[in-house]
Amino acid sequence: MSEVDLVLHVVAGIIYTPEHKIFIGKRRSWDHSGGKWEFPGGKVEAKESPIQALERELIEELGQKFVIGKKLWTGSHVYPNRRVDLELFSCPVSRELQIQSVAHDETAWVDLKQIREYPLLEANQILIPRLSDFLRTGS
Repeated sequence: MSEVDLVLHVVAGIIYTPEHKIFIGKRRSWDHSGGKWEFPGGKVEAKESPIQALERELIEELGQKFVIGKKLWTGSHVYPNRRVDLELFSCPVSRELQIQSVAHDETAWVDLKQIREYPLLEANQILIPRLSDFLRTGS
């Protein structure tokens, strides 16, 4: 299989508090890239808009509905066996929530300064500079 034989359209949400605590989850050990941390989200299904997909994924994974804010980033990352076309959206919350994830082995609320201590998926690592700009400026 070549790099572009499998292309996935994926959405992710940056769930964050006014104090800039960010919610991340550790992928289940048996999943692709198991053990890596990620921003919650998932694949966009046929006939679904990216926002509809993110709303659905957050309810499925985290059991809660979140406000989907503005789009923060669109881009791609190529893994050895797939390309991920990713859209990232802000999901502001008023405080750290107790979230039980069915899609992750662990979850954490982290400061942006701490996030590099968590081995993030490669497609999520490239978002850190954009996320830093967004949290600093709001745009």
